[in-house]
This record gives sequence, C-alpha cells and structure tokens, in this order.
Amino acid sequence: MKKQIVGLGLASMFIVGFGRPAAATEVAVVDSAVSFDFTVGHTRLPAGRYEVLASDEPSDSVLFFRNRDTGKTTLVEYVTRLAPTRHGDNELVFDEIGGTNALREIRTAASDGYLLPLATNARTHGER
Repeated sequence: MKKQIVGLGLASMFIVGFGRPAAATEVAVVDSAVSFDFTVGHTRLPAGRYEVLASDEPSDSVLFFRNRDTGKTTLVEYVTRLAPTRHGDNELVFDEIGGTNALREIRTAASDGYLLPLATNARTHGER
C-alpha cells in the first residue's frame, strides 16, 4: 500500500447553507484540488477542486464533498473524528489500494479531522 498526502492551503472557515433549515448548516472543513480520480467510501469521484463541508449538527456523522467544477455534491458518512494536526497543515490522506486512490483521512489544523470508510471489499496493509 502506498500513502499519498495532498497538502492543502488554508482552509476556509465559514458557514454555508445547502437549503436546509437555518438550524442545520454546513461548516467548511477544507478546500483542495485533487489531480487524480479517487474513491471516498463507496463513491468514485473525478479529479477536480473540492470543498469539503461538515454538518454543524452533533448527531450528523456526514461530510459533503462539493465538486467546485461541476457543482455536484456527494454525501459521505465518516467513521470517527480525529484530533487536529500538530504541524499546522491541512491534508488529505489517500491509500493506494488495488490501483485506486482511496481518501482515508482529512487532517486539519484548526479543528477535528475525519477518518473515512473504505469500500467493503478494500483492504489496507495488515488486513487479510
């Protein structure tokens, strides 16, 4: 398994609505260009510029991946929250599994990061 880390610039930290009631808004987590096709959970996404947003509702365990080129938004449930990075950078962490780049973590400096699921048939190193 090969790990790829895509460094991100400063994350935009602002509140954006997706047509939900005023009590449920999304908070921008990261904004990044990904130069290759990738999967997140069971969904395959094309290369492009993505804005990743999280719901501000504590009971929601979902992230919204908005493709800034097409405007399409994909909803992905995350596994758990991760502690903020100590080195002050935001990163997308990919695992290369069977020739496919799978987004596994979103690491942020300003707030909690996210561990993302693998497709059910995918295995990382050490899993058999």
